[in-house]
Amino acid sequence: MLKNWKAGIGYGILLWLLIFVEVVVVMLAKMSESGKNFVNLVLLVPLVVFCTWMYFKSVKPNGQEGLYLGIVFLIVGTILDLAVTIPFFVKDFGAFYSSGWLWVSYVELLAVTTVTGAYLRSKAGEKKRK
Repeated sequence: MLKNWKAGIGYGILLWLLIFVEVVVVMLAKMSESGKNFVNLVLLVPLVVFCTWMYFKSVKPNGQEGLYLGIVFLIVGTILDLAVTIPFFVKDFGAFYSSGWLWVSYVELLAVTTVTGAYLRSKAGEKKRK
């Protein structure tokens, strides 16, 4: 389970805000819709790594903590999307959740938090051995 729920939720909110800003900026770019979606997926990686790394600065990574953190990020993001994104910007719940790009980004988020958590755990283990 997640060691620090308060930090996990806080960094989940930060991640949602960063993604929100990133999506708005990319929406203004003059490129195809699939190009924008691809750019969003690419830019998601450093945003997720940053928030995951910030979380693990205060919590020693162990076990599957990265995966659990990703699940918390998804829950926080979903709540904020339901409260802000869909009612104020999209206006169509079905259209929002029927996007294949959204589901790919969910899988990507879980993969990136899990891999980052495992990497930081291995780094922490190396420091102990030295």
